[in-house]
Amino acid sequence: MNLKGYFSEFKAWSRTQADIDRISTIWNNCLSASSGPFLFGERSMADAKYAPVVTRFRAYDVALDRQCTA
Repeated sequence: MNLKGYFSEFKAWSRTQADIDRISTIWNNCLSASSGPFLFGERSMADAKYAPVVTRFRAYDVALDRQCTA
């Protein structure tokens, strides 16, 4: 896992975009239900399990909607 990598020119494939959208929906549903700031309100293992996904989203400059990034 390269925490310093940044690949802003990377273009997500259509199947990859579907996964990104699915994850974004899951996060938005959790944040709406819990009022945040973490997926289930307080810090939990769910947040820790998604840490590598967040790292990749940041490295590849994946655009997420506002609620996911708040």
